[in-house]
Amino acid sequence: MTDGSELTGKIKSFTKDDAMIVVHENGVRKVPLPLVSEPARTQFRTEHAEQQAEELTEFAEATAPIAAELGKQMGRHMAEQIAENYESTGDEWLLVVGIGLVILGAVLSFFASFAESPTWGLCYVLTSGLSWLPFLFCCFRRAWFPTLVSIAGTMSLGWFFWAHLP
Repeated sequence: MTDGSELTGKIKSFTKDDAMIVVHENGVRKVPLPLVSEPARTQFRTEHAEQQAEELTEFAEATAPIAAELGKQMGRHMAEQIAENYESTGDEWLLVVGIGLVILGAVLSFFASFAESPTWGLCYVLTSGLSWLPFLFCCFRRAWFPTLVSIAGTMSLGWFFWAHLP
């Protein structure tokens, strides 16, 4: 330290008010960092950071196998619950077709808006498709088919979810 005294013990932490907490054989001591010479101050911070990294690594190595086993058990349990409670009605194809048609409608809308003009295309991209309704009214010839495909996909999804209501 700057007053010539010796500092022994293990650094527990650094505080916000520029001090460090040291644990030694006689107890705990709060040492203001301005009382510690500059080379030692930097060394203490470096050693403390290395010590924390080492403790974190040890903790991760100790808990990784436990966490992996718990994850496997939880996954197995969830799969068993789904298998027990799921009853197929054969309507899953409606879900797949509906999702596919909605995605196809969005892709067709994207290309139709850019085919009309770069301005409409940028509006479609920048508004995340919210400009489609004005585009539908302004450029019906290009917009009717992508809109019809999206509506068919939405109806398919609605039919699937309506069939699986409790």
